[in-house]
Amino acid sequence: MFNTLETIKMRAELDEADDTVDMITALGKLVRSSLRSGSDFITLQEEKDYLMNYLLIQENRYGGRFDIAVRVEEALLSHYIPRLLVQPLIENAFYHGLEMKQGKGKLSVAISAEPGALKVLVADDGLGMPLDRLLELRRLIGMETLRPQQGGGSIGLVNVAARIQLYFGPPFAMHIDSRPGQGTEVVLLLPPIANESEVERYVSRYHRG
Repeated sequence: MFNTLETIKMRAELDEADDTVDMITALGKLVRSSLRSGSDFITLQEEKDYLMNYLLIQENRYGGRFDIAVRVEEALLSHYIPRLLVQPLIENAFYHGLEMKQGKGKLSVAISAEPGALKVLVADDGLGMPLDRLLELRRLIGMETLRPQQGGGSIGLVNVAARIQLYFGPPFAMHIDSRPGQGTEVVLLLPPIANESEVERYVSRYHRG
């Protein structure tokens, strides 16, 4: 009996140590990715790796309260998107949708090809938002001239919409839908950028403002 309990205790300690090592490793990779200089754009493979490390830390923080799914079409992994465009959407889903939800929550991230576009979908089944807040957010992200902002609330979403507008312009944009008690869905429509020469064109457009 004693040996069995000691074995269980040791296994638990080892599992906890493994989890700690995994989280520290993930955090280190996030920091290196954030500090790395270079292009404004990264491949979807790099973005996916970043997101998986970020989500590993969040899963550890929230103790497995959420079911999380990330799906990126294999053929798109070599395509380019603006650096750290998706993470703010996930952060918003955690902090404004799922964190205060009672019971198990769900978060899904899906990146797929659409006719003439690349579609990024981030959806949660969290608290959602009231209609007046949704309409105000739609008004903000639909303004003709957007600029990145600082502050709290849903500023992260507005900043993502502003970056899309500055890099690409219509018809590429952010779309958002939300229902109280049911969750929120954010969709980004981006151009399918398959090579670095296209990247440079969009970077130049952004810096011209």
